[in-house]
Parts: sequence; structure tokens; C-alpha cells
Amino acid sequence: IGVLALLITLVRELPGIVAAGVQLTIVLVFVRYACATLLHTAQGHIEPPVVDYDMVTQRLGMAFRQMAVVLVMLIGLMLVFDTLGAVAGIAASLFVMLALPAAFILLVMEDSVPVAVNPFRQGVLIARIGWPYLLLYFFLVVLSGGSAVVTNMLVDVLPGAALVFLSAFSSMYFTLIMFTLMGYVVYQYHEALGFAVEQEHEDDEPDSLPPDPAATRSHVLVCEGRVKEALDVLSARLRDGGDDDALRDRFHRLLVLAGDRPRLAAHAQRHIPRLVAEQKVGKALAVYRDCLQVDPDFALEDPGAVLPLARAAKNSGAFDLVLALTRGFRNRHPKHADVPEVYFLAAQVLSEGYRDDARARDLLHNLIRHYPNHQQIEGMRNYRQMLERVQTAPGKDAATATDQQPRRQAGGRVHKG
Repeated sequence: IGVLALLITLVRELPGIVAAGVQLTIVLVFVRYACATLLHTAQGHIEPPVVDYDMVTQRLGMAFRQMAVVLVMLIGLMLVFDTLGAVAGIAASLFVMLALPAAFILLVMEDSVPVAVNPFRQGVLIARIGWPYLLLYFFLVVLSGGSAVVTNMLVDVLPGAALVFLSAFSSMYFTLIMFTLMGYVVYQYHEALGFAVEQEHEDDEPDSLPPDPAATRSHVLVCEGRVKEALDVLSARLRDGGDDDALRDRFHRLLVLAGDRPRLAAHAQRHIPRLVAEQKVGKALAVYRDCLQVDPDFALEDPGAVLPLARAAKNSGAFDLVLALTRGFRNRHPKHADVPEVYFLAAQVLSEGYRDDARARDLLHNLIRHYPNHQQIEGMRNYRQMLERVQTAPGKDAATATDQQPRRQAGGRVHKG
């Protein structure tokens, strides 16, 4: 950084076009090193990458691609303002500002401008990291103002050349911190992002089993941005009998990252029932949610896995997943024994989660009419009667608020019964 800042200071006296060309080259070299630092940190290295001739001269295209990402996102933003109006433009501006770090991370991870500027891929990355992404964004905003603060503090103290040097040095310094921070967040969440690391924690057990060769190969391919080839390697390994949890989980994460809808659905149809059978229902529910994010019409084909997942989703308050799981269940499996319980859960969710008592009553009425001998018939009748009492009670709005807790308790008793 010191050498590059010194060069920027020295070339400012050159003719305008020459100085601009040299400064652009310096910026490209620095951005190339910043991207390399992000990737190096993301792979688990605490020390920065070595600075040598090859580091700063090879793959300068990465710097151009980073600039292209910013340019494409700005052009897209202007198109939104021109075609959809100010309100949509403001909303798009907020998303672009929030998603810019995600775009830089995707570019370094996959070395692809179309992937980096894809709003869906940006949203998936943000969702996979979760709320810590907002914390990352906050720190990046704070750091982005660091250079201006330093320069303003000394603008009246230092002469012109020294101020130029300080401004260039501090700007690159804070930028490098930002890229390192983004890389470390990728390292922290590399499993959720389906990203391979070269350095694991030092306290990992030394006598653990060696990694599967296919997993190792897929790690290398992901590091090189060749996600589709990594998927092919893992797919072939799973077909050939590689059947451990780590391989299946990694294959799923990479499918989500790649947005490969057909293979994600095919893998999930096997993966989710296996997780349910292994009593890993929470994990199975997370896999199911991932599938819905990629394909909103995804439907689980194994009927035996639906009820355990729906129960877990209801207990965790994920009412949207309950309705997604139960949607069309009877049409797909009309004679399955779980049909009454599946739709009983749906009725409870419609009432407790969405306050849609009318639909819940209609659903219960149909269940009672079609399954009069079911073991939970009394619970269904009691639940319907409770909804009818709420509906007919005087001062319905007040009664609805007052009866919310008894209604949930009734659902709990029925479920246990």
C-alpha cells in the first residue's frame, strides 16, 4: 500500500492522460490484491497473501470484473428509475446498497459477473449468512468513511503532496480491511455458503478420518469458481456409493448456491426423508425451506415425511412451511393414513397463524365428514366448536384477542391427543 500510494503521489505531476493511465493501473493492481486477500481469508488463512510479481500482475481481469459489477448494478438501477418510477427506484437503490458486499463476495467466489449481479444469488447469499450480514454491512459502512476522517483531520496540517499520499494510503488501507472482513465472514459461514476452505480450525482433531477424495476435489473446484464441475464430481460420488452426511449436505448447499432447480429437487426428494428417518427433522426442515426458495412449487413426494415436518414447522412457528407442506397432499396421496392429521394441522395453522377462521372451519368440516372414525375426530370437533364459539361471541374483535391464548392451548391438547 505504501509503494502504491507513493506512486500515486509521484505521477500526479505528469500530463493528465498519462497520470490518469498510471493511476488506473495502480487501482487495478490494488483491487486485484484486495480480491486475492478476500479469497485468501475466506479459505481460512489468517496471514495476508504474499505480495509478489505474479500476485499483482496476473488475473487483472478480476479488477475489471469488479468495476463491471458496480457499473452493471448502477445501470440496472437507472433502468428501474426510468421504467418503474421513483418509488421502485428508491426500493431498488436500498437493495443495491445492501447487496453490494454480497456481489463482491460472489464475484470472488465464482469469478463471474452475471452471477455477482444476479439479485437472486445475492439474496440467497445474504439469507444463508443471516443477520450477521447486517452487522458486516454496518462495519463496512463505518470503515468506508475511515479515509475521509483521517484526511479531514490533517488537511490543514500537511502539505499537498503529503496529503495526497496520506489520502491514497488510508483509502487503500481501509479498503483492504473491508475486503479482509468480507473474506472472514465467508470463512465463518463457508459451510452454509457451500464454499471450500483450505485451513480448518487448529483444534480440529488430528486423528479424524481423512476427507473423501470427491469432497476434496469439489473444494478445489469451488475455490476456482467452477461450481458446476464441483456438483458433477459430488453427484458421481453419491451415485457410486458415497453416502455419508457430509457429502449429502455439501451437495445440497452447492445446489442451492448454483440455483440448480432440477438437481436440487431430485436430491431433496431423497435427502429429506433420510434426515426425517434419522430424526434430524430440524435439519430436514431447513433443507425443505432451501428448496422452496429456489422453487416455490417444490412438493415433497414421500408422504411419510410430510407430517413430522409439518409438526416441527408448526412447533417452531414456521406457519408458511406448514401450509406449503400440506398444500395438495390429499391430491398426491388420497389414501394415505396421514391425510386427516396433515389437514388438521393446516386448519390449526390457518386459525392460529393467519386468523383465517372461516377457512379453518371449512377444512375441519370436511375432515369430520370424510373421516368420522379417525382417532382424532373428537379433537377436530372440539376445535371446530371452539372456532364457532369465537365466531358467534358478542364483540367478536375483543373475543378474538381474548381467546387467542385458549385457542393455542386447545390446539396443543388436540395435537397431544
